[in-house]
Amino acid sequence: IQSSSQIGGEESAFKSNPNVKYANIEQLKMIDGMSGFYDYSQALDYSAKMGKPVFLYFTGKACAECREMETKVLGDERVQKILRERYIVLVMYGDVRYNLHEDDWVITPNGKILKSIGKINTNILITKYGVTVMPSFLLLDSKGLTLSPTRGYNLNLSAFINYLNRGYKAFL
Repeated sequence: IQSSSQIGGEESAFKSNPNVKYANIEQLKMIDGMSGFYDYSQALDYSAKMGKPVFLYFTGKACAECREMETKVLGDERVQKILRERYIVLVMYGDVRYNLHEDDWVITPNGKILKSIGKINTNILITKYGVTVMPSFLLLDSKGLTLSPTRGYNLNLSAFINYLNRGYKAFL
C-alpha cells in the first residue's frame, strides 16, 4: 500500500523490504511519511541495534480517532522529524484479522491459540502494558520497558511533542 503523502518514498521502500516482518500484509499501513515495523520483537531488536527508543502506536483500521491523530498530530512535520531522528517506529494493529503462519501463532497461558495479527498484538498490549484502547502511544526502551506513561487520543500538538521529547530524555 502506498500513501499519497509519502516523504521521499520511505513508506513504499520500507514496505517492500523483505526484512520487515509482516510488510507483505496489505491491511497494515505505516504512518504516512514514516518507515518502521509491524512486529513487536523485531522493533525491540532493531532498537537495541540502533540505540534508539521505540515509539509504539497501537491503532486499528476501524478507529476514527486514530485517523484524526494521524492527520492532525502524527502528520505534523515537527512530530515526524522527531520520530525519524530519535525513534524506531512500531505500528501495531489491534483489529486486523489476517491469520499469520503457524510459526507466529501465540498460545496464551490458558491455552487459547491466537492466530491473527490483531489478536496477537492486542494480547501483547494488554498483558505487557494494560492497554486496551486505540489509539495508544507508548515510548519504550529496547527491552520493552516504558519510558513515560501511555498516551491516548489527544490532539494537543505541543503536548505530544513534549511527550516525545520527555520520553527521549528518559531514554538517554
